[in-house]
Amino acid sequence: MLAVRTAAVQVGALEFIAAIHPPMVMDLGEASDPSVIIPRYGATTCSTGMTRYTARAGLSVAFLSGAAQVVETGLVSVVAVRLDSIRLRHTARSMHGDRPGRPPDLDLAGNRELSLHAGGLPMERMLGHLFELFDLVPASGLAQLGLDDLFYRYMVNLLCPELHGPMANPVLAPPGSLRREVDVVCEYVRAHFSEPITLTVLESISGLSQRSLQLAFQKQFGCTPMQWVRQIRLDMARKVLLNARPGDTVTKIALDCGFTQLSGFSQAFLARFGELPSDTLRQNLAGP
Repeated sequence: MLAVRTAAVQVGALEFIAAIHPPMVMDLGEASDPSVIIPRYGATTCSTGMTRYTARAGLSVAFLSGAAQVVETGLVSVVAVRLDSIRLRHTARSMHGDRPGRPPDLDLAGNRELSLHAGGLPMERMLGHLFELFDLVPASGLAQLGLDDLFYRYMVNLLCPELHGPMANPVLAPPGSLRREVDVVCEYVRAHFSEPITLTVLESISGLSQRSLQLAFQKQFGCTPMQWVRQIRLDMARKVLLNARPGDTVTKIALDCGFTQLSGFSQAFLARFGELPSDTLRQNLAGP
């Protein structure tokens, strides 16, 4: 008989629990917050009261409101995540930004199947890439990369596919008229470059949607907001490297400037400045 196998990964306040198990029936008690079950193989059926719905790998996920319910499965591989209701709503408001009308209603009290193909986004592929990063990035660096924020954005997309429907990208204020909002974002980034910075944070402090923010940055800097964040971090890293003292290392400086992967930092530094950060550090410490 196949034994239950589980593994857990902590990303910020989110815990991702991956499980492979044989057919079973589970009685789930009430919970204060909703959760989501993402089948990677097989299907999961949830029922509460008169409501019954099935999530199938590659097609949909199961959204559980927190109400007591019964979960039935065949042979499955799933990823289960408990969500923070407050953070979900905050993420939805930030993503809505300056779009006309009220922010979307997430309906967190409704148990249901969420399609991975609604809204025109390849959510199955996007979630797959996200889970692959868990094997590539050390656990300590997952939150620094903003993967918890990315997952919440994916959940908002699943709960509100209309955010990517025909009216998801209306013509709003011309990018050139958003200079004040861009300045606010730039000031924040320069003051917090060593901390995790996510697109949701930038949307929140600017009051703009992702599209408006990206158009404004493209107009002013010729890049996306997150590309600009990386440029600022690279500039700060080079400044620190040029003023480094004996005992300073490339790894420490990269971490202090908000980078979590040394190889990615080195490649980006080389592309921007034409030399590796180790060369910049060595030349500085060698003196004239």
